[in-house]
Amino acid sequence: QRELKDLQKQIASEYPGGPTASKTIYFVRHAESTSNVARESISRNRIRGTVQLCAQGFDSALSDEGRRQLLEVRPEARRIEPQIEAVLHSPLKRAAQTARTLFGDEDGQGGYRPSEGKPWFAVKALKEMKFKEHAQANIARSESIMRARVLALIEFVALLPFRTFALVGHSRFFTMMLKLLGARVRFVNASVWEVSARTVGGQLQCTAPKLIAQPSNAKALPSFMTSGGQASSAGGLNGATTSTLSAGLRSESDEEALPVPADRPEYDVRGRPVSVKAR
Repeated sequence: QRELKDLQKQIASEYPGGPTASKTIYFVRHAESTSNVARESISRNRIRGTVQLCAQGFDSALSDEGRRQLLEVRPEARRIEPQIEAVLHSPLKRAAQTARTLFGDEDGQGGYRPSEGKPWFAVKALKEMKFKEHAQANIARSESIMRARVLALIEFVALLPFRTFALVGHSRFFTMMLKLLGARVRFVNASVWEVSARTVGGQLQCTAPKLIAQPSNAKALPSFMTSGGQASSAGGLNGATTSTLSAGLRSESDEEALPVPADRPEYDVRGRPVSVKAR
């Protein structure tokens, strides 16, 4: 949280216009990493997969498939790039490389660099689950530490002076962040989601997310469920449900108290209901 406060002061001094009332936020999960590959191998050979995962370390790089995913999604990312005023990304290699490849300029050497004319920030608060958060989730069956970090980032985002910006990071963090805002999203690797938001009296309000791009070989169809029961997929929005979060007033139990309909429809790629599952 100290990092976010210092960064907020820095941004406020360089962009003194104050927080914008309306925001368009692009949430981007990093492309496939070598640690993702190792986790998948655990299901085939638990011992070998676990050894491979440990060998990758916490800060794993992108896999060959991850780099291919980015090249596929880059044209759509470049289409929205001129609108983006700032890029904020996790400092971990897989997220930083994803940000540069999707929103950066070619560096003339076969790679990509941060685009000129807009600020880029490596934000530690956007990291994947930290060790103590993993320990708490696995031993105490609680995510209160990570939840506090997510809430701090939501408050930070509400104070940003940018109208349109990208957040590039990790699935579990973004899933929790949008869940607290009332939406259920499944982030596949290298997927890009657009969220319209506005800040009113210290509260962050967001409408239902919209899928912008994802690799063609995505292993699961991303979908989400808002607290109002509206669902969306690659076919676009089914309604514009608005959810509100007052970061200072929610208790830990509120995360599980979000109203969800008893019968939740599943949606195909065109946004059509294909089945109903009872909870």
